[in-house]
Amino acid sequence: MFILRFMLSLNESDKLWFNMSSRMWMYDLEKIRMEEIQDDVVIFLTQQMTRLPKDMRMGLMLAACLGRQFTSATLAKATKREVTDAFTQVCLNSGFFQLVETDKYMWQHDQVQ
Repeated sequence: MFILRFMLSLNESDKLWFNMSSRMWMYDLEKIRMEEIQDDVVIFLTQQMTRLPKDMRMGLMLAACLGRQFTSATLAKATKREVTDAFTQVCLNSGFFQLVETDKYMWQHDQVQ
């Protein structure tokens, strides 16, 4: 998961991209070398959290208060609004949550929680 998230962060910061004409991945090695690379998954994920919009960070903070596992219905009650599929999907894709059962989520790393 860490390597995938790292590669995605390089892509998002235009340091790694796919060239459609040559059908190859390209990269800017100088920019990548200047990047501060964390070798700790927890530090990397917490840095990724700080880049999220404020409402996403607030949702993650409330989810952290619910414990290691929770349902989207419980999270919706805690946030006093309906938890959107987009929020949970971003959290799953970002490596913050993992789906353990239908509509039941668990923090991917307890130290990130």
